[in-house]
Amino acid sequence: MAQICVIGGGIAGMSVAARLAAKRHEVTVIEASERLGGQVGITNNTALDVATGPTLLTLPAVYRDLFLKTGRPLEDELELTELEPGYSYHFADATRLTLPGGSVGRTVQTIADQMGSDAAAGWETLTSHGAATWRDLRQIWTQPSLGTSDRRTRTKPSATPKDQTSRRNLYLLAKHLFTDPRMVQVISRYAGRNGWDPRQAPPSLAVLPFIEQTFGLWQVEGGMTNFASALHRRCTSLGVQFLTGSAATRIRTTTGEIRGVELADGTLQAAEIVVGALPAQTLYSQLLRNLAPARTVRKIERLPQAHARFVLRLTSTRTAADTLDATESMNQPPAQHHVWFARSSIAEYDEIASGQPANQPAIYGHRAPGAHNGDTWQFVVNAPNPVRSKRPYTWSAERSAAYADHLLKLLAARGLDLVGSTQQISTTSPADFHALGQSFGYTPRGRKAPWRQPGNATGVQDVYALGNDAHPGYGLAQAGLSAEIVADLIGKA
Repeated sequence: MAQICVIGGGIAGMSVAARLAAKRHEVTVIEASERLGGQVGITNNTALDVATGPTLLTLPAVYRDLFLKTGRPLEDELELTELEPGYSYHFADATRLTLPGGSVGRTVQTIADQMGSDAAAGWETLTSHGAATWRDLRQIWTQPSLGTSDRRTRTKPSATPKDQTSRRNLYLLAKHLFTDPRMVQVISRYAGRNGWDPRQAPPSLAVLPFIEQTFGLWQVEGGMTNFASALHRRCTSLGVQFLTGSAATRIRTTTGEIRGVELADGTLQAAEIVVGALPAQTLYSQLLRNLAPARTVRKIERLPQAHARFVLRLTSTRTAADTLDATESMNQPPAQHHVWFARSSIAEYDEIASGQPANQPAIYGHRAPGAHNGDTWQFVVNAPNPVRSKRPYTWSAERSAAYADHLLKLLAARGLDLVGSTQQISTTSPADFHALGQSFGYTPRGRKAPWRQPGNATGVQDVYALGNDAHPGYGLAQAGLSAEIVADLIGKA
């Protein structure tokens, strides 16, 4: 049995803690904030207490495996339902595209019906790119990354990255496949929803629509906070200890061996192995200062940061039948996940890169039907990242309120009029997320980006990394996969 400290109580941290505890290790999770779950956690706003991060689960098999191998099946803890319909895209010309929740065939037919045969042919080609990329990724995502100094991670992947397209980035791939600018916006959104400029994001992101259509989009009954709660319950049932409100300040060593994690109050949490489930810059530049190889630290510090998020949450007295076009519900229930596009899909990234909130951003909206009359909405837009910005935008309470009002007016102009019907309203700005210690990750660039994530081994013996900034990358599915990789590297007690 080894004493293991996991720094970070998000989904990745709790996932690896559960797997390690199931391997008979003594595990303690250290979380700087008072709440667990990371980006899937809940706000501390009592007026409107809802999830601030992902609203859907892809590749649920990752977590079915985790729960099965740590005790009881996932379905004993949560009810998952496949989303139908999927995303509803609203364009500046007042047209709309509502896609199925899954099925490649039904998606192609829907696009043919609503956008034309050329768009459907482009989607079929895109799907073939995604399928080819998936054949590589599904092997690489389950193996430790290369390029670390830890001898236990030098297993060479059985698959090597191949260019499935000659296009340099996702935006150029979309422009190559589609003449309809609306479809270019839909494809570019697969980068934008992660805070990535599609002109820099790798074309391998074509794998995402393929994954969604092949494995489905899944929602957790009761919301994603129930998912975080179920993972926390599994950890505690296995004996994992949690220290919330405890900021880690340094990983301590003696003669090259890990002693433990020093906390902000000066105490030392003893450990023989440390797992960092937190932003890479925090891990390498602060917790591993003077321990990690200088070359690795420099590489991490040069990683380009993704855009941040601005989140607006509200309850409305109006229901979907009142606020959404009635034609949407003629043959199926109203969609719960929407994206409202501006006329240009690129201008917002130039504005954000200049350090200013976008005047005309794409707006993602998640609708949760209310128990009584009305709905709860969560809207998310990209915003300037306060980390490593030369002139960080100051998000005061007044500026947040003004931007929220601006977004409501934009939505009204784009067909969703909630002005005058809001009962409760709450915002979370990039500064708020930063204060909570949440990272937006970094922007992968270049065709080989998925195969160039920072490694799971840090170069410091018995210190490992996982989560958004480590192999295999950003997302809930990747968080679960990285937890499995690290737990297997550490092995049984």
